[in-house]
Amino acid sequence: ANLRAALRFLRVRVGTARKLAAALGVGMPRVNHALGGRKLGVAIALRAARLAGVALEDVLSGAWPKAGACPHCGQI
Repeated sequence: ANLRAALRFLRVRVGTARKLAAALGVGMPRVNHALGGRKLGVAIALRAARLAGVALEDVLSGAWPKAGACPHCGQI
């Protein structure tokens, strides 16, 4: 659930799911699976953390993004 929240946040930040897939370096099916709630490996979490510029642990623990943060500006 934490990874899914991070990916949804990043999807809004980059614009579309297709742009998110390109930014992560993965195919659309993997992004769609992740956004749809299917379990994925740590590799996509690592890519999401790198894209966001945060630690992997923050993505996996749910510390990033902060609840209520704006995906456009990051402000709460």
